[in-house]
Amino acid sequence: MNYAPTSSQMEQVRAFIQRPIEDLSILESQIVEAERHLSDLKARHKKLQQTINMHQAMLHPIRQLPGEIVGEIFMRCLPTIHLPVMTTSQAPILLTHVCRSWRSLALSTPSLWSSLHIAIPRGISESAHRSVTQTRLACLQWWLINSRGSTLNLSLYSPQALRYTYGVGTQFPTTILFYSRRLHFLELQVPHEMLLIVINVPVELPLLEKVVVRFKDGRSRALGGSVGTANIWRAPVLRRVVWESVNAEFFWLPVDWGSMEEIDISGNEVDKYSSSFSHRDARCLVRATPLLQRLRIELTGDLTKHKARQKLGGIPEEPEGPDNAAFLASHPILLSHLTTLDLADVFLDPDIACTFIENLQLPALTTLKYRLMKDSTNIRYAKGHPLLWFLRSQEQWPIQLQNLTVDATSMSREDFIDCLQLLPLLKRLWVKDAREIPVQTTWDEDDEELEREEEEDKIWSGCVVGTEVVPDDGILEALQPSCPVVGTSKVTAGPNPRLEYVRFDRSKFTLQALQKFVKLRSLTQAHDSGHSPSSRRGFLQHIHVGLMYPRPEAEAEKFERQCLGRAIKITLKFAQRREGRGFASHLGITNLADEGIRILDDEL
Repeated sequence: MNYAPTSSQMEQVRAFIQRPIEDLSILESQIVEAERHLSDLKARHKKLQQTINMHQAMLHPIRQLPGEIVGEIFMRCLPTIHLPVMTTSQAPILLTHVCRSWRSLALSTPSLWSSLHIAIPRGISESAHRSVTQTRLACLQWWLINSRGSTLNLSLYSPQALRYTYGVGTQFPTTILFYSRRLHFLELQVPHEMLLIVINVPVELPLLEKVVVRFKDGRSRALGGSVGTANIWRAPVLRRVVWESVNAEFFWLPVDWGSMEEIDISGNEVDKYSSSFSHRDARCLVRATPLLQRLRIELTGDLTKHKARQKLGGIPEEPEGPDNAAFLASHPILLSHLTTLDLADVFLDPDIACTFIENLQLPALTTLKYRLMKDSTNIRYAKGHPLLWFLRSQEQWPIQLQNLTVDATSMSREDFIDCLQLLPLLKRLWVKDAREIPVQTTWDEDDEELEREEEEDKIWSGCVVGTEVVPDDGILEALQPSCPVVGTSKVTAGPNPRLEYVRFDRSKFTLQALQKFVKLRSLTQAHDSGHSPSSRRGFLQHIHVGLMYPRPEAEAEKFERQCLGRAIKITLKFAQRREGRGFASHLGITNLADEGIRILDDEL
């Protein structure tokens, strides 16, 4: 207001506001008193609540559980995708930071401390490295003391960035060897000098059942035969061997081949064929290991690499050339106990030799991971695809295979569909594809659909369709049941009625086809079980697909709600929409292998 009152008017205003000012002062005093009283009430409330909480905690049902039950719960808190590590953010150390009773119980449960991943620490200077090493060693000793008499599962890892150990690096393998009589599982990914300390020291290893030796960068060249003839392979109950990128002769290992239950031999990107086998050597290996339960192996087309027979002994010699097929037909390889096979295969000229897998009889096989080495699909094979030939040649029917993982580049779509037709008990299917997904990420409204189709045509050209699975709506049609008969609600089950998990890392499925697939699957399962689609369990439970186009929000949300209503977990990975034209590689799997922790990302 711009009005200027006169002197008499100002006196009138002062007289008018005198009483409100007095009332306001009284009200403020009352507010202060009320706030003080409220503060007192809050303090009393807090104290009473604390007293109640403290006493209610004594009544919590967990306090009534026997220590053995709580200890079992503690065991279920341990990591399941890697060995426990020395960190306060995970069990078992986390459990010791809750309360005194939990700490006491955790420290008195030896099995909680029976497994450990040991990462050798790094210091920025010699003094810092010595200090952090002594701290880590003290924690290691404390951990192993808590394990008391339990058998031990240990993993020792030395990071590639650790170039200088200043004379203290050998203390970790020395500490482990002190507990050699209790070792049950031992994994080593360390430099040569540390490795040789562990595997060559003449100590007793009466309980050692599994040994893992890894060289991710192919550093084992200088070792020669020192790894293959080491003392550790003479452990009396050794049954499982993982041999990754070790450039030494695997068949020199002084193990009891007839007792082996698991063999895992593979190479790496740097030293690709350091741990690969010829088909002939692979057959010799499995003939010598009749009790084998799990096998992971990489094959090479090098027919000159066959030294297994001379070293394993007692293995029938295979003839060369065309007679090879007749010999193998009369000497089939039966592995009655093999449940898991992870095979990196290569094509061979059938006029020269037979492939490894086509001569196997595996009646107990439930999990198969298959990939065909690059460029092998360019070789014409008269009998058809080796995997398809293997499935058709199995004498036991139905084939017991429940889990199948196939690389998308390993076979044609036609062969893939034919394989599915032979697997009525299949529950989990994963078509792996680690390649980046090229996608045009900026679309004009007028030509969006046309440009998208042109871009996809470049990716899935005709020549690729002939050698790759190429997941499109046609694949879903091969997997889904038949449509309901007109006038009825009955749906006939498809070739894989027990399918629970479906994953395609890189696909061109339309959301409409996915919706139809889920709907028909749910109708079939509801009909077979006699329950509503949302109440059944044990059927389709999880779909994971990578799609080569940006996310259409409305359609995607509708499909996700549809799956949620049918109790199906859905994971959709779309191409990221970005400005300009470029590539989206967001579908790759993140490798959380910090400090050598091996995260299990294989969902099968």
